[in-house]
Amino acid sequence: MKRLPKILLTLAAIAAAAAGSFLALQKPRDPQPGLRPMGEWRARQIAGLTLEAPGDFQGMPLDLGAVGQFVESSELQIFKTADFEIDVMRTIYKSDIELNFDGAAQGAVDGIARLAGIRNVQHTATEQTVSGKPARRLSITAERWRKALRVEGLLVSDGHAYYQVQAIFDPANPQSAKDAGRLLQSVQLAP
Repeated sequence: MKRLPKILLTLAAIAAAAAGSFLALQKPRDPQPGLRPMGEWRARQIAGLTLEAPGDFQGMPLDLGAVGQFVESSELQIFKTADFEIDVMRTIYKSDIELNFDGAAQGAVDGIARLAGIRNVQHTATEQTVSGKPARRLSITAERWRKALRVEGLLVSDGHAYYQVQAIFDPANPQSAKDAGRLLQSVQLAP
């Protein structure tokens, strides 16, 4: 079996790109296409997961770079408002690849830490299960260009499938923190 010790790069790149996208929206701007108001929270099936979310998601291209050679399929779905973003990703790796789940969790943190302008990155990672499968709950705080950033995420491993759900928001907004908690508590593998 091939071992890919840095398989965490896929999740790191996704987390970093998403955080960069969210923070770009925090600068003075013209109205951004694709932004939606918060809608009604309801159960949705997205990228192999069932979760509660406040609106419809849009598929986005996912560039896996060099890691793509180890991947059978992947998808990224995003829901975004002006001050809250939800990213849902599923990556299915080839069966001859041995994955490093804890490395993937650390890679998500490292990906954010490597963004230009990022300072004061702090994080916690706790083990848990989702639908009986191993999972990690991540909480990341940082500053980028003197603006606060918080990422609350959940990584779930099911064989060669990895799922990542993350909410990205300004920690000064207490409602966003509650919304992120509600989102992550609702995540289950789709039947």
